[in-house]
Amino acid sequence: MVINILAMGKDREIKNLEDFFRRQMRSEYFPVQLDSMIAKCNFLQIEENELEIKDALIRVIKQNHPGGSYGYRIDDNGKSIVICTDIEHRDSVQPDIVEFCRDADILVHEAQYTNEELLTHRGYGHSSYDQAIEVAERAGVKKLVMTHHDPDHDDAFLNRIEKECQRRNPNCVLARE
Repeated sequence: MVINILAMGKDREIKNLEDFFRRQMRSEYFPVQLDSMIAKCNFLQIEENELEIKDALIRVIKQNHPGGSYGYRIDDNGKSIVICTDIEHRDSVQPDIVEFCRDADILVHEAQYTNEELLTHRGYGHSSYDQAIEVAERAGVKKLVMTHHDPDHDDAFLNRIEKECQRRNPNCVLARE
């Protein structure tokens, strides 16, 4: 079995993807080291913001997050999915992110905080539920999946937040296992 791991985007801080995975999978952090995996991993890095594979177009956009972060968009067969995790919009939703998400069928956007929590977590690199919904609404996204839940939010809290969010936008859900 072969697993291809691709990282795209100009100005990436991580220059050697394989070394990055090796460090993350050291025995003190992870029970299986990279060399012990049954699958062979190919680490691919390209310094471009667009890539075509057969009929699919893959694009990336640099996001605001300490240490760097990129959002990914895949368009194929007239369908599109955008993944924007580890993104902080600062004081207002970023117009370039809205355009990147324009008319997506599915947007997976992080939503770690409430608006009140966001006020005390500036610089952490994360967004609020309201910001995720605003991106989806302004971009004309068909379905919003909010993810990257705060570990201090229990299931009851998340269920309540999801209902509140769905009153504003019935085409959104919170990601679940």
